[in-house]
Amino acid sequence: MPIPIRFTGLVTILCALFLISGVSADQTPAAKPAVAQPAAPGPPPKAASDTRLTSIGGFTVDYPTKDWPMLGGVGSALVVFFHKSREAAIAIERIKLVVPMAMNDIVEETATNEINDWKDRRPLAYGFSHQFADEGAARTIVIDFNQPGPLGIEHVRLYTLLRGLDRYRVTCTTLETNFKKYIDTCHRVARSLYPTTTNQ
Repeated sequence: MPIPIRFTGLVTILCALFLISGVSADQTPAAKPAVAQPAAPGPPPKAASDTRLTSIGGFTVDYPTKDWPMLGGVGSALVVFFHKSREAAIAIERIKLVVPMAMNDIVEETATNEINDWKDRRPLAYGFSHQFADEGAARTIVIDFNQPGPLGIEHVRLYTLLRGLDRYRVTCTTLETNFKKYIDTCHRVARSLYPTTTNQ
């Protein structure tokens, strides 16, 4: 019998770094050559075992070619991948922001707000913890928690990425006992998500 896994979408975080230059009060600013801001990293090379999905919604993401069927989403839920065994699911969602966020805006308060949002969505969830994963000019909030599911305790890993006016969430859900079995796949999918359009 298929194992239903409850989940909702993703997100992750990419923006350019702010460059700051200071001038003392008793000095006349000297003309300086323009300094280019570091470019946000592109998607990592695709693994040979993966398929790259290019969405008309303005992003690309890689997912395992074998054993991971795909379902199209509706509204903010963009796409869902699920293992054919129904032991794991990976959902991607996008939510529009009012104000764009740069890398240095992604701080402890940002992570706390993201956790509180999920506590409101899933009042029976518990054991929340978070960390930041930085790569170049990109910062991702990684949140882990547990929740009761129809077949037992589920482990949820949430990757939140903010890019311009988009908040992407990649939500990986497995039974707690299967989390280690699928974590590498979840991480690879989340890391591969790359917005192809920029809206600052």
